[in-house]
Amino acid sequence: MKKILVFHMSPERKRQVRRVCACISAESVEISRPDYCQELGCLAGIIGFGRKKEIYLGPELAGEMLVLAGLDDRSIDQFLAVWKELGLQPVSLKAVLTPDNIRWTPTALFEELQREHIRMN
Repeated sequence: MKKILVFHMSPERKRQVRRVCACISAESVEISRPDYCQELGCLAGIIGFGRKKEIYLGPELAGEMLVLAGLDDRSIDQFLAVWKELGLQPVSLKAVLTPDNIRWTPTALFEELQREHIRMN
């Protein structure tokens, strides 16, 4: 199943993500702050990734983030094309769920994406 994990977005931005997801037959999954201690694989609903009992009590992410899970290259291209066609403001921090980051927490991924974004700009 194609899923877009949505982190720290306003209600309007969440609506925009749901609209794009509907166009590509993907599910929008809103992740709340208490779940930031869970592994991305768990949050994406991947078999074999159980929920931890702990609750994240740290700060909210400093910005928006999207994680694309279960999308092949064509679906990723479609997602980005629809986003652009609708004239939506870009999300600076986004990633594809991979074997390398599937066990990361959202906060760890956010920090890594921030570092990459700073290096590239």
